Amino acid sequence: MNDTSSVIILSLMDYKESDAMVKVFSDDYGLMTFIAKGLQKINSKNRMSCLPYNESSFMFDYKDDSNLQILHQGQMIQSNHGIHDNLEKSSIAALLVELSELLLKNETEPTFIKAYYAYLRDTFKLIATTEQHTHLLVYILIQFLNSYGIAPQVDGCVLCGSPQVNSISLEEGGFVCKDCQKEIQSPIYPLDILKDFRVVNKLDPTNIKAYLNYQPPTKALIRILVDFFRFHTGHALKSWDFIEKWSIIE
Repeated sequence: MNDTSSVIILSLMDYKESDAMVKVFSDDYGLMTFIAKGLQKINSKNRMSCLPYNESSFMFDYKDDSNLQILHQGQMIQSNHGIHDNLEKSSIAALLVELSELLLKNETEPTFIKAYYAYLRDTFKLIATTEQHTHLLVYILIQFLNSYGIAPQVDGCVLCGSPQVNSISLEEGGFVCKDCQKEIQSPIYPLDILKDFRVVNKLDPTNIKAYLNYQPPTKALIRILVDFFRFHTGHALKSWDFIEKWSIIE
């Protein structure tokens, strides 16, 4: 009775009359869905605690045999309201949510859940407080590829280990050297893209703030990462299609 958990709000949608369905990531239970009764009423006390991308504390009676939990009371811990008023920020936040739901589906390992919760909390705060949108976009993509176990090989040719690389192969999974490129006919890239591709693939929570001062990644570089994601997961990213369609990332 009266269970409590810290949660990151992922999405919010209308449900029945004045209620709402709230998807969250809990640092105790992972992905969860709550019914917030009366949330659409103007005098709802839980309104701020259920806004997407905020961090909140939820009180509820946990039901292990149900996919829906009933929210009793919410209290906001950290507001990331700046995301909602900016198209670039909200688009990148939507990408983070889409990737997270794909990665975290059926995830129950407690250590991973705790670590990913901290990553989500810190990344939403970065999105809300910084203007380096393209930097954060590649950071989010790279963290997903690492967590999913499909990060590109960027420490040498993926086929022979040679450091003399001139190509990136989606099929082989990373850098390809000059000799191997001739055999597999993978696309050749300029040196600056190869260097930046290696830099972004070394990103993690310990160096992301330093990377924010680095030169912005190009759209061509970002598209390689998106193509790498699509090739190795078989999933299309609706959030990326929106970003590209509306030219949010130059």
